[in-house]
Amino acid sequence: MTWVIGGGVMTGYAIGLSDIRITFADGSERDCLQKIYPVGPNIAAAFAGSVAIGFELIQNLTALLHVPKDSEPVGFDPVEIADRWPAEARRIFAAQPAEERDLQSHIMLLGVSPLAHNGNPAWPRTEIYTLKSPDFSPRKAQPHEYLAIGIGASVFENDLRKLSENNDRRMILMQGEMGNLGGMGTMLAIHFTDIVRRHQPRGISSHLHLCWVFLDRIVIRTNDHLLTGRWSGWNLGPDVTADIETNFTMPIIARGYQELQQVIQKSGQAIRAAVA
Repeated sequence: MTWVIGGGVMTGYAIGLSDIRITFADGSERDCLQKIYPVGPNIAAAFAGSVAIGFELIQNLTALLHVPKDSEPVGFDPVEIADRWPAEARRIFAAQPAEERDLQSHIMLLGVSPLAHNGNPAWPRTEIYTLKSPDFSPRKAQPHEYLAIGIGASVFENDLRKLSENNDRRMILMQGEMGNLGGMGTMLAIHFTDIVRRHQPRGISSHLHLCWVFLDRIVIRTNDHLLTGRWSGWNLGPDVTADIETNFTMPIIARGYQELQQVIQKSGQAIRAAVA
């Protein structure tokens, strides 16, 4: 039970938001897992569904798109990855135990193209895809469209549709870009953090990871922020380094399958058949 959303910004980067909650086979829930990761120099990926399969797929993508540190800078074509990788995803999925396959596996790819731009060479084109088991056929986001995987894809369907279709709402969010490249990502995080906190849907945490995917770098941060009465203080984007005191703070997070096992072992919960 999870929630990941992703979309592209016209000025040349992709935005991803993901929550941190997982649900165990006994129905209990815990906020403890990072679900979005850099897998290449210009591509990030997030997962929902079976935790075990999700990490297998993330590890496979990371290995395929690995670039040695002493190599020349390189950017992968997200369109080519979305076209060629599903066969590998199907192979990995088919090899998993039936109890994990029954939980399904969804992947979101967020990429920035080294080959195409949005009418301005300084604004590379973003490519967002969702791929869902068992066939992992890529579903590509249209311009201005935001895609989602996990339970939040249905819980917040109306909010995402309004964001995708309402130009006035997008322009309000774009104001975060004024003098601050990446500020729209924080504006989205503020918006959806407030929605999740107010509605508290089962299976979704209000603690989020924010991911900015640029052509030359990937930045991942948390939605930690200061709450003071009706006001809140946020770090406005990936290039802002202001030291903002927080009282809404991310709990201890696992960033891999083995690390997750270590985080939950004291609680007696079983990682087998856990759902993200």
